[in-house]
Amino acid sequence: MTSVLPLPGLTPTPLASYLSAIGLFRVVAEQLDRTVRGSWRGDRFVLHGLDADALVRFLVDDYVPSPVFSPWNKEGDPAQNETTRKQLDQLVAAVSPRLDPYRRTLDTWHAIAATDEWTSGDKAHRLRIWRSAAPDDALGWMDAAVALAEEEPSFPPLLGSGGNDGRFEFSRLLHGELIRLFVPDKAPAKQLAASEGWLRSLLFAEPGPALVESTSGMYDSDAAGTANSAAQGSAKSASNPWSIVLAFEGLIAFSSGVASRQGVGRRQFVGAPFTVRASLLGGDSAPGEDARGELWAPLWDRPARWPEVRRTMAEGRLGWQQQQAATTVDAARAVAALGVDRGITTFVRHQIVQRNGKSYIATPVGRLKVRAVKGVGELGAIDSWVWRVRGAGGAGVAAAVRRLDQAQLAVPAAGDLAVAYQDVLIALVDLERAVGRSIAGREKAGPFPRRGGGRPMLDAQTWVGLLSSDGASVSTELRLAVSVASLRSSKSDMPFPSMALALRGLTVGAKGIAWPESGDQRDAHAREAASAGDQALVEVLRRRLLAASQVAGTDADPTAPVGYSAGVWASLGAVSSLLAGHTDVARIVQLSRALSLVEDWDPKAIAGMLSEHDSTYRRPVLDPWFAAVRLCLLDTPRRVVTSDGERAVHPLPRRAWARLLVAQRHEEWGSDALSVLRRHGLTSLRRATPVGSPDPLAVAIALTVRLSSHDQSALLRTLADPVTSSEGDAP
Repeated sequence: MTSVLPLPGLTPTPLASYLSAIGLFRVVAEQLDRTVRGSWRGDRFVLHGLDADALVRFLVDDYVPSPVFSPWNKEGDPAQNETTRKQLDQLVAAVSPRLDPYRRTLDTWHAIAATDEWTSGDKAHRLRIWRSAAPDDALGWMDAAVALAEEEPSFPPLLGSGGNDGRFEFSRLLHGELIRLFVPDKAPAKQLAASEGWLRSLLFAEPGPALVESTSGMYDSDAAGTANSAAQGSAKSASNPWSIVLAFEGLIAFSSGVASRQGVGRRQFVGAPFTVRASLLGGDSAPGEDARGELWAPLWDRPARWPEVRRTMAEGRLGWQQQQAATTVDAARAVAALGVDRGITTFVRHQIVQRNGKSYIATPVGRLKVRAVKGVGELGAIDSWVWRVRGAGGAGVAAAVRRLDQAQLAVPAAGDLAVAYQDVLIALVDLERAVGRSIAGREKAGPFPRRGGGRPMLDAQTWVGLLSSDGASVSTELRLAVSVASLRSSKSDMPFPSMALALRGLTVGAKGIAWPESGDQRDAHAREAASAGDQALVEVLRRRLLAASQVAGTDADPTAPVGYSAGVWASLGAVSSLLAGHTDVARIVQLSRALSLVEDWDPKAIAGMLSEHDSTYRRPVLDPWFAAVRLCLLDTPRRVVTSDGERAVHPLPRRAWARLLVAQRHEEWGSDALSVLRRHGLTSLRRATPVGSPDPLAVAIALTVRLSSHDQSALLRTLADPVTSSEGDAP
């Protein structure tokens, strides 16, 4: 039976501990036993096929450190830095075969260090010289620190600018600990005991010798002696020497690419594995921090051999939309779309940020389990437009972009996926509004487009399904928002024929949708809707009431009905709940505006999707005030049969109702509506007062959404007149 060796001291955080686990696995598999396997279980690293004593004896007695040498850096060049020279002299002078790779590396460097080509070259030139001359043992470190390109070298964030962070030279940190552990001192027995004690403390979380005054640099903020790490000021740095040594072995595993040895012109490289451009998202980091990058450290729970893990590390696959993920948000969506290697179960995010204007620190900012998330691929449709508006328009646009990034990042881990997608769409339309408020933003980008490649950018049926878990989780707020956002009118001479454009504060220009003020175009109605903000629905109803024709007599041929002729019907139950104050009106407005981004509405299909799971509002209590006013705002005449026979009627509103709406003079409004209905013989009521004090926005929503013919008949029955039948639009 294969032995299982848990290593409770090696955990996914801090980053130094994670790197130590990877480094340990690497050197054990490459130098001790190729059959050993590793995995992560319960937030600790586990080795399979090795016992504790064999592991400790190998590391203390036989482990051969990988040479870490950065002669391209001023601080890492023995000819330019005295400390570096003295450290390397101590290492190569030690009588120990485990340091032979360092001796070979230094011998190679001495052979080229005195040449004119080396002494006169800049950093980029020295990198190329060293890449072609260095022994194979030394290439692992170089490939981790530098990615060579045909133009200029690039530097993966984990190792600063090529193995240094300002004047802090990473290789000197390691060399000091190698000397402490492996270069014999005056008390070798004591030195050996301390080495084994530190190792057991690191691996098995056992008590051990006192930590040394050293630092793991950016990889362990708790041990780095950063600001406020003590009651007064900064504590001294304190580290386990083995943690530093093994962390460097782990860094080499994250080599930035593979390079051909057949000449500079044929070299190729792959970007730093599992590293993306960091998105500074509120809770992750403080405003104004400078982020160098973000490492998505993979965890796997199935025991695997090192070659398999090494291949995964080298590929660093975070595939999003047929490309490698470039940002934090891309990486999260890649994980949710299963664009990662099959064996990975979780990613731990480490963001490399500059704290207090000083050194960079790797800080854990969360973790994400690998799981398929329905609909995440739909988010790719927004990328092109969002990319154009990033950085445009100042702080307002930047803040809106961060909120959108946060909303997208929340999707893969969301418990309630429908709400998560709602928040994404709300954040997207809020970003559009922020761009529209910025002169620089409007100059750089237009509004979010309706269509792309002949198809809707955001398909209505698809997105209503995502926002409602395919109809299984439909709140009253979402039902009403769908009804509002889908409203369209065939009367183009009426204000706001498209409710979606009204909610977004946009107009239709020669090239499609446009800002209300673009070029020589000025759309007063769109500007007013945009200025109205969250009260845009009230402004839409007010404007349409003002524009509605007043027809005397029978109103048999109305020319400008207030109501919309197309859209998803709202249920009377939902409307009654709205007027009774049982819904979140602000959420309805948010969702309505968000849904105004989607296109290709199919009212019947969407209504069917939502009604399949509708078990509420079977017998709503109807408000006579609402019934009276709403019947005067229909989009088409109705055929009714009364004691006077069958006829078509179309009660129309009065122009004064726009003023009554804004003034919230509901009782006067209801009485006037009843007088219009009495002229048509539809009621004998003379007074109707709304229940409670309805919110103006709630009133605007209730009076604007479309109602089915069945629900219109229910409104007529509420007014208690002898209507024996009613025909109109069939649901």
